[in-house]
Amino acid sequence: MADFLADMAAASRARAAALDENALRRAVREAPPPPAPRPAPFAVFAEVKRRSPSAGELRGTVDPVEQARAYARGGACAVSVLTEPSRFGGSLADLAAVAEALRPLGVPAMRKDFLVDRRQVYEARAAGAGGVLLIAAILDEDRLGELAALARDLSMFVLLEAFDEAEVDRLDRLVAAWSRAPGPGADGGVYIGLNCRDLRTLHVDPDRFSTVRRPWRAPAIAESGIAGPTDAARVAALGWSGVLVGSALMRAADPERAVAELVAAASGADRVRVKLCGLRTPDDVHHAARAGADLFGFVVVDSPRRVSLRDLPALTAIAGRARSVAVMRDFDPELYAAVAPHVHAIQCRAESVPRTLPALPAGVPPPRILRVVRDGPDLVDRVAAIEEAVVIDAAEEGSGRPADPARVRRALAVRPGSWLAGGLTPDNVADRILDSGARTVDVSSGIESAPGTKDPVLMRSFVVQARLALHRRGLDRPTPNRTREAP
Repeated sequence: MADFLADMAAASRARAAALDENALRRAVREAPPPPAPRPAPFAVFAEVKRRSPSAGELRGTVDPVEQARAYARGGACAVSVLTEPSRFGGSLADLAAVAEALRPLGVPAMRKDFLVDRRQVYEARAAGAGGVLLIAAILDEDRLGELAALARDLSMFVLLEAFDEAEVDRLDRLVAAWSRAPGPGADGGVYIGLNCRDLRTLHVDPDRFSTVRRPWRAPAIAESGIAGPTDAARVAALGWSGVLVGSALMRAADPERAVAELVAAASGADRVRVKLCGLRTPDDVHHAARAGADLFGFVVVDSPRRVSLRDLPALTAIAGRARSVAVMRDFDPELYAAVAPHVHAIQCRAESVPRTLPALPAGVPPPRILRVVRDGPDLVDRVAAIEEAVVIDAAEEGSGRPADPARVRRALAVRPGSWLAGGLTPDNVADRILDSGARTVDVSSGIESAPGTKDPVLMRSFVVQARLALHRRGLDRPTPNRTREAP
Protein backbone atom coordinates (compact mmCIF):
# COMPACT_ATOMS: atom_id res chain seq x y z
CA MET A 1 0.00 0.00 0.00
CA ALA A 2 1.34 3.45 -0.88
CA ASP A 3 2.42 5.52 2.13
CA PHE A 4 -0.30 8.07 1.39
CA LEU A 5 -3.05 5.44 1.61
CA ALA A 6 -1.50 3.86 4.69
CA ASP A 7 -1.39 7.24 6.44
CA MET A 8 -4.98 8.03 5.48
CA ALA A 9 -6.20 4.61 6.65
CA ALA A 10 -4.42 4.98 10.00
CA ALA A 11 -5.94 8.41 10.56
CA SER A 12 -9.36 7.06 9.61
CA ARG A 13 -9.08 4.20 12.12
CA ALA A 14 -8.24 6.72 14.84
CA ARG A 15 -11.34 8.78 14.02
CA ALA A 16 -13.54 5.67 13.88
CA ALA A 17 -12.41 4.55 17.33
CA ALA A 18 -14.18 7.53 18.86
CA LEU A 19 -17.57 6.67 17.36
CA ASP A 20 -20.47 5.16 19.33
CA GLU A 21 -22.08 2.49 17.14
CA ASN A 22 -25.26 2.23 19.21
CA ALA A 23 -25.87 5.96 19.00
CA LEU A 24 -25.26 5.89 15.25
CA ARG A 25 -27.69 3.00 14.81
CA ARG A 26 -30.38 5.02 16.60
CA ALA A 27 -29.65 8.01 14.37
CA VAL A 28 -29.94 5.85 11.26
CA ARG A 29 -33.37 4.60 12.34
CA GLU A 30 -34.58 8.19 12.51
CA ALA A 31 -33.01 9.28 9.20
CA PRO A 32 -35.20 9.49 6.08
CA PRO A 33 -34.43 7.03 3.26
CA PRO A 34 -31.91 8.38 0.75
CA PRO A 35 -32.62 8.59 -2.98
CA ALA A 36 -30.97 6.10 -5.34
CA PRO A 37 -28.53 7.22 -8.05
CA ARG A 38 -30.34 9.02 -10.83
CA PRO A 39 -30.74 6.75 -13.90
CA ALA A 40 -28.74 7.98 -16.89
CA PRO A 41 -27.20 6.54 -20.05
CA PHE A 42 -23.86 7.73 -18.68
CA ALA A 43 -23.34 8.30 -14.96
CA VAL A 44 -21.56 11.42 -13.73
CA PHE A 45 -20.53 11.33 -10.07
CA ALA A 46 -19.77 15.01 -9.46
CA GLU A 47 -17.56 15.76 -6.48
CA VAL A 48 -17.52 18.45 -3.82
CA LYS A 49 -14.08 18.87 -2.27
CA ARG A 50 -12.31 21.88 -0.87
CA ARG A 51 -8.71 20.72 -1.23
CA SER A 52 -6.64 18.11 -3.01
CA PRO A 53 -3.19 16.79 -1.97
CA SER A 54 -1.97 17.20 -5.54
CA ALA A 55 -3.70 20.47 -6.51
CA GLY A 56 -3.91 22.23 -3.15
CA GLU A 57 -6.78 24.62 -2.43
CA LEU A 58 -9.49 24.32 -5.06
CA ARG A 59 -12.28 26.70 -4.05
CA GLY A 60 -12.00 27.11 -0.32
CA THR A 61 -14.84 29.62 -0.15
CA VAL A 62 -17.29 27.57 -2.19
CA ASP A 63 -20.66 26.79 -0.68
CA PRO A 64 -20.89 22.97 -0.85
CA VAL A 65 -24.68 23.08 -0.96
CA GLU A 66 -24.85 25.47 -3.92
CA GLN A 67 -22.13 23.52 -5.71
CA ALA A 68 -24.04 20.27 -5.20
CA ARG A 69 -27.32 21.79 -6.36
CA ALA A 70 -25.61 23.01 -9.51
CA TYR A 71 -24.30 19.50 -10.14
CA ALA A 72 -27.79 18.05 -9.70
CA ARG A 73 -29.30 20.59 -12.10
CA GLY A 74 -26.62 19.66 -14.62
CA GLY A 75 -27.62 15.99 -14.56
CA ALA A 76 -25.26 14.36 -12.05
CA CYS A 77 -26.44 10.90 -11.00
CA ALA A 78 -24.94 11.41 -7.53
CA VAL A 79 -22.77 13.93 -5.70
CA SER A 80 -19.59 12.72 -4.03
CA VAL A 81 -18.63 14.65 -0.90
CA LEU A 82 -15.12 14.45 0.58
CA THR A 83 -15.33 14.13 4.35
CA GLU A 84 -11.61 13.52 5.07
CA PRO A 85 -10.47 16.56 7.12
CA SER A 86 -6.68 16.56 7.20
CA ARG A 87 -5.70 16.49 3.51
CA PHE A 88 -8.95 17.30 1.71
CA GLY A 89 -10.55 19.86 4.03
CA GLY A 90 -13.76 17.85 4.19
CA SER A 91 -16.22 17.29 7.00
CA LEU A 92 -19.29 15.31 7.93
CA ALA A 93 -21.10 18.65 8.16
CA ASP A 94 -20.53 19.17 4.42
CA LEU A 95 -21.99 15.72 3.72
CA ALA A 96 -25.06 16.31 5.89
CA ALA A 97 -25.77 19.71 4.36
CA VAL A 98 -25.39 18.43 0.80
CA ALA A 99 -27.52 15.34 1.45
CA GLU A 100 -30.34 17.42 2.91
CA ALA A 101 -30.26 19.86 0.00
CA LEU A 102 -30.24 17.11 -2.64
CA ARG A 103 -32.98 14.93 -1.15
CA PRO A 104 -35.86 16.99 -2.66
CA LEU A 105 -34.08 16.81 -6.02
CA GLY A 106 -33.91 13.00 -5.95
CA VAL A 107 -30.11 12.88 -6.10
CA PRO A 108 -28.04 11.03 -3.47
CA ALA A 109 -24.89 12.23 -1.75
CA MET A 110 -22.01 9.77 -1.52
CA ARG A 111 -19.51 9.81 1.30
CA LYS A 112 -15.97 9.73 -0.09
CA ASP A 113 -13.39 9.02 2.57
CA PHE A 114 -10.92 6.34 3.65
CA LEU A 115 -13.53 4.18 5.36
CA VAL A 116 -12.21 1.26 7.39
CA ASP A 117 -14.87 0.58 10.04
CA ARG A 118 -18.58 -0.29 10.03
CA ARG A 119 -19.25 2.63 12.37
CA GLN A 120 -18.24 4.99 9.58
CA VAL A 121 -20.88 3.47 7.29
CA TYR A 122 -23.54 4.04 9.95
CA GLU A 123 -22.15 7.55 10.40
CA ALA A 124 -22.50 8.24 6.67
CA ARG A 125 -26.08 6.98 6.58
CA ALA A 126 -27.02 8.96 9.70
CA ALA A 127 -25.69 12.08 7.96
CA GLY A 128 -28.01 11.42 5.02
CA ALA A 129 -25.64 9.76 2.55
CA GLY A 130 -27.12 7.50 -0.09
CA GLY A 131 -23.81 5.88 -0.98
CA VAL A 132 -20.25 5.24 0.16
CA LEU A 133 -16.91 4.78 -1.55
CA LEU A 134 -14.82 1.81 -0.38
CA ILE A 135 -11.14 1.58 -1.33
CA ALA A 136 -9.95 -1.95 -2.09
CA ALA A 137 -6.32 -1.21 -1.27
CA ILE A 138 -7.03 -0.51 2.42
CA LEU A 139 -9.57 -3.29 3.07
CA ASP A 140 -9.14 -7.04 3.06
CA GLU A 141 -11.87 -9.12 1.41
CA ASP A 142 -13.73 -9.86 4.63
CA ARG A 143 -13.83 -6.22 5.71
CA LEU A 144 -14.72 -5.04 2.22
CA GLY A 145 -17.61 -7.51 2.07
CA GLU A 146 -18.75 -6.54 5.57
CA LEU A 147 -18.83 -2.80 4.82
CA ALA A 148 -20.44 -3.25 1.40
CA ALA A 149 -23.13 -5.55 2.81
CA LEU A 150 -23.88 -3.11 5.62
CA ALA A 151 -24.19 -0.24 3.17
CA ARG A 152 -26.61 -2.20 0.99
CA ASP A 153 -28.62 -3.21 4.09
CA LEU A 154 -28.90 0.51 4.85
CA SER A 155 -30.23 1.22 1.32
CA MET A 156 -26.99 2.81 0.16
CA PHE A 157 -25.13 2.22 -3.10
CA VAL A 158 -21.45 1.29 -3.06
CA LEU A 159 -18.62 2.49 -5.29
CA LEU A 160 -15.68 0.08 -4.98
CA GLU A 161 -12.42 1.79 -5.92
CA ALA A 162 -9.39 0.12 -7.53
CA PHE A 163 -6.03 1.64 -8.44
CA ASP A 164 -4.61 -1.10 -10.67
CA GLU A 165 -5.59 -4.12 -12.72
CA ALA A 166 -4.98 -6.61 -9.92
CA GLU A 167 -7.49 -4.73 -7.77
CA VAL A 168 -9.99 -4.59 -10.66
CA ASP A 169 -9.73 -8.38 -10.97
CA ARG A 170 -10.16 -8.77 -7.22
CA LEU A 171 -13.26 -6.57 -7.15
CA ASP A 172 -14.79 -8.34 -10.14
CA ARG A 173 -14.33 -11.68 -8.38
CA LEU A 174 -15.88 -10.32 -5.20
CA VAL A 175 -18.91 -8.84 -6.96
CA ALA A 176 -19.39 -12.10 -8.88
CA ALA A 177 -19.34 -14.03 -5.61
CA TRP A 178 -21.72 -11.56 -3.97
CA SER A 179 -24.18 -11.85 -6.86
CA ARG A 180 -24.43 -15.64 -6.48
CA ALA A 181 -25.74 -15.40 -2.93
CA PRO A 182 -27.58 -12.91 -0.73
CA GLY A 183 -25.12 -10.11 -0.25
CA PRO A 184 -24.06 -6.63 -1.34
CA GLY A 185 -24.05 -7.38 -5.06
CA ALA A 186 -27.18 -9.51 -5.25
CA ASP A 187 -29.57 -6.64 -6.03
CA GLY A 188 -27.36 -4.19 -7.90
CA GLY A 189 -26.38 -0.89 -6.36
CA VAL A 190 -22.67 -1.69 -6.70
CA TYR A 191 -20.21 0.11 -9.00
CA ILE A 192 -16.53 -0.58 -9.62
CA GLY A 193 -14.26 2.41 -10.22
CA LEU A 194 -10.69 2.67 -11.49
CA ASN A 195 -8.73 5.65 -10.17
CA CYS A 196 -6.00 6.49 -12.68
CA ARG A 197 -3.90 8.35 -10.10
CA ASP A 198 -0.51 6.90 -9.09
CA LEU A 199 -0.58 7.15 -5.31
CA ARG A 200 3.21 7.12 -5.07
CA THR A 201 3.61 10.27 -7.18
CA LEU A 202 -0.02 11.56 -7.25
CA HIS A 203 0.43 11.75 -11.04
CA VAL A 204 -2.72 11.20 -13.12
CA ASP A 205 -2.51 9.02 -16.25
CA PRO A 206 -5.82 8.96 -18.20
CA ASP A 207 -4.33 6.48 -20.70
CA ARG A 208 -4.81 3.82 -18.02
CA PHE A 209 -8.51 3.78 -18.87
CA SER A 210 -7.49 2.02 -22.10
CA THR A 211 -4.44 0.07 -20.90
CA VAL A 212 -5.97 -1.30 -17.67
CA ARG A 213 -8.86 -3.58 -18.42
CA ARG A 214 -12.34 -2.33 -17.61
CA PRO A 215 -14.41 -3.92 -14.81
CA TRP A 216 -17.26 -6.06 -16.15
CA ARG A 217 -19.12 -7.44 -13.15
CA ALA A 218 -20.63 -4.05 -12.27
CA PRO A 219 -20.98 -0.65 -13.97
CA ALA A 220 -17.45 0.66 -14.56
CA ILE A 221 -16.61 4.18 -13.38
CA ALA A 222 -13.53 6.10 -14.56
CA GLU A 223 -12.09 8.19 -11.73
CA SER A 224 -9.60 11.10 -11.93
CA GLY A 225 -8.09 12.48 -15.12
CA ILE A 226 -11.40 13.69 -16.60
CA ALA A 227 -10.83 17.32 -17.49
CA GLY A 228 -13.81 17.94 -19.74
CA PRO A 229 -16.29 16.64 -22.34
CA THR A 230 -13.63 15.23 -24.68
CA ASP A 231 -12.26 13.01 -21.92
CA ALA A 232 -15.76 11.88 -20.94
CA ALA A 233 -16.61 10.99 -24.55
CA ARG A 234 -13.35 9.05 -24.86
CA VAL A 235 -13.94 6.84 -21.82
CA ALA A 236 -17.57 6.35 -22.85
CA ALA A 237 -16.36 5.14 -26.24
CA LEU A 238 -14.06 2.71 -24.42
CA GLY A 239 -17.10 1.23 -22.70
CA TRP A 240 -16.96 2.89 -19.28
CA SER A 241 -20.37 3.44 -17.71
CA GLY A 242 -19.59 6.73 -16.00
CA VAL A 243 -17.03 9.07 -14.48
CA LEU A 244 -16.22 10.56 -11.11
CA VAL A 245 -15.00 14.13 -11.55
CA GLY A 246 -13.81 16.46 -8.81
CA SER A 247 -11.10 19.05 -9.42
CA ALA A 248 -12.25 20.07 -12.91
CA LEU A 249 -15.78 20.72 -11.68
CA MET A 250 -14.65 22.55 -8.56
CA ARG A 251 -12.67 24.94 -10.77
CA ALA A 252 -15.47 25.40 -13.32
CA ALA A 253 -16.97 28.88 -13.51
CA ASP A 254 -20.38 27.32 -14.25
CA PRO A 255 -20.51 23.87 -12.58
CA GLU A 256 -24.06 23.19 -13.75
CA ARG A 257 -23.08 23.68 -17.36
CA ALA A 258 -19.84 21.73 -16.88
CA VAL A 259 -21.74 18.66 -15.63
CA ALA A 260 -24.33 18.97 -18.40
CA GLU A 261 -21.54 19.04 -21.00
CA LEU A 262 -19.98 15.89 -19.54
CA VAL A 263 -23.32 14.08 -19.63
CA ALA A 264 -24.12 15.22 -23.17
CA ALA A 265 -20.68 14.43 -24.59
CA ALA A 266 -20.53 10.96 -23.10
CA SER A 267 -24.16 10.03 -23.71
CA GLY A 268 -23.84 10.99 -27.36
CA ALA A 269 -20.42 9.43 -27.85
CA ASP A 270 -20.10 7.54 -31.13
CA ARG A 271 -19.18 4.11 -29.80
CA VAL A 272 -17.88 1.08 -31.65
CA ARG A 273 -19.27 -2.28 -30.52
CA VAL A 274 -17.10 -5.39 -30.61
CA LYS A 275 -17.98 -9.07 -30.98
CA LEU A 276 -15.24 -11.53 -30.10
CA CYS A 277 -16.04 -14.80 -31.83
CA GLY A 278 -14.85 -18.40 -31.74
CA LEU A 279 -14.74 -18.60 -27.94
CA ARG A 280 -14.37 -22.22 -26.79
CA THR A 281 -13.59 -22.32 -23.08
CA PRO A 282 -14.62 -20.58 -19.86
CA ASP A 283 -11.22 -18.87 -19.86
CA ASP A 284 -11.89 -17.56 -23.37
CA VAL A 285 -15.19 -16.05 -22.22
CA HIS A 286 -13.65 -14.52 -19.11
CA HIS A 287 -10.79 -13.03 -21.15
CA ALA A 288 -13.27 -11.63 -23.68
CA ALA A 289 -15.30 -10.04 -20.90
CA ARG A 290 -12.20 -8.59 -19.29
CA ALA A 291 -11.13 -7.23 -22.67
CA GLY A 292 -14.43 -5.35 -22.84
CA ALA A 293 -16.31 -7.32 -25.51
CA ASP A 294 -19.91 -6.32 -26.11
CA LEU A 295 -20.90 -9.61 -27.73
CA PHE A 296 -19.63 -13.19 -27.47
CA GLY A 297 -19.63 -15.59 -30.42
CA PHE A 298 -19.79 -19.39 -30.16
CA VAL A 299 -19.29 -21.59 -33.24
CA VAL A 300 -21.57 -24.65 -33.11
CA VAL A 301 -20.51 -26.38 -36.37
CA ASP A 302 -17.34 -28.18 -37.46
CA SER A 303 -14.40 -25.84 -36.94
CA PRO A 304 -11.21 -25.55 -34.85
CA ARG A 305 -13.38 -23.24 -32.73
CA ARG A 306 -16.36 -25.54 -32.33
CA VAL A 307 -18.29 -25.58 -29.05
CA SER A 308 -20.33 -28.67 -28.24
CA LEU A 309 -24.02 -28.31 -27.51
CA ARG A 310 -23.26 -29.84 -24.11
CA ASP A 311 -20.79 -27.06 -23.24
CA LEU A 312 -22.69 -24.14 -24.77
CA PRO A 313 -25.08 -23.46 -21.84
CA ALA A 314 -22.22 -23.09 -19.35
CA LEU A 315 -20.36 -20.69 -21.64
CA THR A 316 -23.38 -18.52 -22.39
CA ALA A 317 -24.20 -18.44 -18.68
CA ILE A 318 -20.86 -16.73 -18.12
CA ALA A 319 -21.33 -14.32 -21.02
CA GLY A 320 -25.04 -13.75 -20.46
CA ARG A 321 -27.70 -14.83 -22.94
CA ALA A 322 -28.38 -11.26 -24.02
CA ARG A 323 -24.83 -10.94 -25.36
CA SER A 324 -24.32 -14.45 -26.77
CA VAL A 325 -24.40 -15.33 -30.47
CA ALA A 326 -24.37 -18.86 -31.92
CA VAL A 327 -22.55 -19.12 -35.25
CA MET A 328 -23.32 -21.70 -37.94
CA ARG A 329 -22.49 -21.64 -41.66
CA ASP A 330 -25.95 -22.53 -42.95
CA PHE A 331 -29.21 -22.33 -41.04
CA ASP A 332 -29.92 -25.71 -39.44
CA PRO A 333 -33.38 -26.28 -37.90
CA GLU A 334 -32.11 -28.82 -35.36
CA LEU A 335 -29.24 -26.60 -34.25
CA TYR A 336 -31.60 -23.62 -34.14
CA ALA A 337 -33.87 -25.45 -31.70
CA ALA A 338 -30.93 -26.68 -29.60
CA VAL A 339 -29.19 -23.32 -29.16
CA ALA A 340 -32.24 -21.03 -29.01
CA PRO A 341 -32.69 -21.23 -25.21
CA HIS A 342 -29.12 -20.10 -24.64
CA VAL A 343 -28.40 -17.28 -27.11
CA HIS A 344 -29.81 -13.95 -28.17
CA ALA A 345 -28.91 -14.33 -31.84
CA ILE A 346 -27.89 -16.87 -34.48
CA GLN A 347 -25.44 -15.92 -37.22
CA CYS A 348 -25.51 -17.79 -40.55
CA ARG A 349 -25.37 -17.31 -44.34
CA ALA A 350 -28.18 -15.07 -45.54
CA GLU A 351 -29.05 -17.43 -48.42
CA SER A 352 -29.71 -20.32 -46.03
CA VAL A 353 -32.35 -18.66 -43.84
CA PRO A 354 -35.89 -19.94 -44.48
CA ARG A 355 -38.78 -17.55 -44.92
CA THR A 356 -40.52 -19.05 -41.89
CA LEU A 357 -38.49 -20.07 -38.86
CA PRO A 358 -39.26 -23.35 -37.06
CA ALA A 359 -41.51 -23.12 -34.03
CA LEU A 360 -39.85 -23.25 -30.62
CA PRO A 361 -41.18 -24.66 -27.33
CA ALA A 362 -43.39 -22.36 -25.29
CA GLY A 363 -41.38 -19.92 -23.22
CA VAL A 364 -38.30 -19.94 -25.47
CA PRO A 365 -37.87 -16.52 -27.10
CA PRO A 366 -36.82 -16.80 -30.75
CA PRO A 367 -33.22 -15.65 -31.27
CA ARG A 368 -32.55 -12.90 -33.72
CA ILE A 369 -31.17 -14.09 -37.07
CA LEU A 370 -27.99 -12.32 -38.18
CA ARG A 371 -27.61 -12.84 -41.91
CA VAL A 372 -24.04 -13.01 -43.20
CA VAL A 373 -23.45 -11.47 -46.63
CA ARG A 374 -20.04 -12.00 -48.23
CA ASP A 375 -18.28 -9.26 -50.17
CA GLY A 376 -18.44 -9.18 -53.95
CA PRO A 377 -19.23 -6.83 -56.86
CA ASP A 378 -22.98 -7.05 -56.13
CA LEU A 379 -22.62 -6.62 -52.34
CA VAL A 380 -24.78 -3.49 -52.15
CA ASP A 381 -27.64 -5.08 -54.11
CA ARG A 382 -27.60 -8.21 -51.95
CA VAL A 383 -27.57 -6.18 -48.75
CA ALA A 384 -30.41 -3.99 -50.03
CA ALA A 385 -32.53 -7.09 -50.62
CA ILE A 386 -32.46 -7.88 -46.89
CA GLU A 387 -34.75 -5.76 -44.74
CA GLU A 388 -32.52 -5.42 -41.67
CA ALA A 389 -28.90 -4.99 -40.64
CA VAL A 390 -26.53 -7.75 -41.77
CA VAL A 391 -23.01 -9.00 -41.11
CA ILE A 392 -20.74 -8.04 -44.02
CA ASP A 393 -17.93 -10.60 -44.27
CA ALA A 394 -14.87 -11.05 -46.48
CA ALA A 395 -15.41 -12.58 -49.92
CA GLU A 396 -13.63 -15.82 -49.00
CA GLU A 397 -13.74 -17.46 -45.58
CA GLY A 398 -10.30 -17.61 -43.99
CA SER A 399 -8.64 -15.62 -46.78
CA GLY A 400 -7.42 -12.89 -44.43
CA ARG A 401 -8.48 -10.31 -47.03
CA PRO A 402 -11.06 -7.84 -45.68
CA ALA A 403 -14.13 -6.75 -47.59
CA ASP A 404 -13.71 -3.79 -49.93
CA PRO A 405 -14.13 -0.67 -47.74
CA ALA A 406 -15.81 1.42 -50.44
CA ARG A 407 -18.43 -1.27 -51.05
CA VAL A 408 -18.92 -1.71 -47.31
CA ARG A 409 -19.50 2.02 -46.89
CA ARG A 410 -22.11 1.99 -49.65
CA ALA A 411 -23.76 -1.08 -48.13
CA LEU A 412 -23.86 0.59 -44.72
CA ALA A 413 -25.63 3.55 -46.27
CA VAL A 414 -28.30 1.12 -47.47
CA ARG A 415 -28.50 -0.91 -44.25
CA PRO A 416 -27.25 1.20 -41.34
CA GLY A 417 -26.23 -0.74 -38.27
CA SER A 418 -24.69 -3.60 -40.25
CA TRP A 419 -21.55 -5.24 -38.91
CA LEU A 420 -18.12 -5.65 -40.44
CA ALA A 421 -16.29 -9.00 -40.22
CA GLY A 422 -13.46 -10.83 -41.95
CA GLY A 423 -9.73 -10.15 -42.03
CA LEU A 424 -9.77 -7.87 -38.98
CA THR A 425 -6.82 -7.68 -36.58
CA PRO A 426 -5.67 -5.33 -33.81
CA ASP A 427 -3.35 -3.70 -36.36
CA ASN A 428 -5.97 -2.88 -38.98
CA VAL A 429 -9.31 -2.60 -37.18
CA ALA A 430 -9.07 1.16 -36.55
CA ASP A 431 -8.38 1.87 -40.23
CA ARG A 432 -11.14 -0.51 -41.32
CA ILE A 433 -13.64 1.25 -39.05
CA LEU A 434 -12.69 4.67 -40.35
CA ASP A 435 -12.56 3.58 -44.00
CA SER A 436 -15.89 1.75 -43.98
CA GLY A 437 -17.91 3.66 -41.39
CA ALA A 438 -18.80 0.45 -39.52
CA ARG A 439 -19.76 0.79 -35.87
CA THR A 440 -19.88 -2.92 -34.99
CA VAL A 441 -16.95 -5.23 -35.76
CA ASP A 442 -16.67 -9.01 -35.50
CA VAL A 443 -13.35 -10.86 -35.13
CA SER A 444 -12.21 -14.44 -34.60
CA SER A 445 -8.91 -15.53 -36.18
CA GLY A 446 -7.43 -12.05 -35.77
CA ILE A 447 -7.26 -12.53 -31.99
CA GLU A 448 -5.66 -15.99 -32.03
CA SER A 449 -2.11 -17.26 -31.54
CA ALA A 450 -3.08 -20.46 -33.41
CA PRO A 451 -6.34 -21.68 -35.00
CA GLY A 452 -8.87 -21.99 -32.19
CA THR A 453 -6.50 -20.64 -29.52
CA LYS A 454 -7.50 -17.20 -28.28
CA ASP A 455 -4.77 -14.80 -27.14
CA PRO A 456 -5.88 -12.56 -24.22
CA VAL A 457 -3.38 -9.85 -25.20
CA LEU A 458 -4.67 -9.72 -28.77
CA MET A 459 -8.27 -9.74 -27.52
CA ARG A 460 -7.71 -6.69 -25.36
CA SER A 461 -5.64 -4.92 -28.00
CA PHE A 462 -8.38 -5.46 -30.60
CA VAL A 463 -11.09 -4.03 -28.36
CA VAL A 464 -9.01 -0.99 -27.39
CA GLN A 465 -7.97 -0.24 -30.98
CA ALA A 466 -11.57 -0.55 -32.17
CA ARG A 467 -12.96 1.64 -29.42
CA LEU A 468 -10.33 4.36 -29.81
CA ALA A 469 -10.51 4.50 -33.60
CA LEU A 470 -12.93 7.43 -33.63
CA HIS A 471 -10.89 9.31 -31.03
CA ARG A 472 -7.47 8.97 -32.64
CA ARG A 473 -8.23 10.23 -36.10
CA GLY A 474 -11.12 10.81 -38.44
CA LEU A 475 -13.42 12.34 -35.82
CA ASP A 476 -14.82 14.65 -38.48
CA ARG A 477 -15.70 11.83 -40.86
CA PRO A 478 -19.43 11.40 -41.45
CA THR A 479 -21.14 8.70 -39.43
CA PRO A 480 -23.64 6.57 -41.36
CA ASN A 481 -27.25 7.08 -40.33
CA ARG A 482 -28.04 4.28 -37.93
CA THR A 483 -31.21 2.32 -37.39
CA ARG A 484 -31.70 -0.72 -35.21
CA GLU A 485 -28.38 -2.47 -34.78
CA ALA A 486 -27.95 -6.19 -34.36
CA PRO A 487 -28.58 -7.69 -31.96
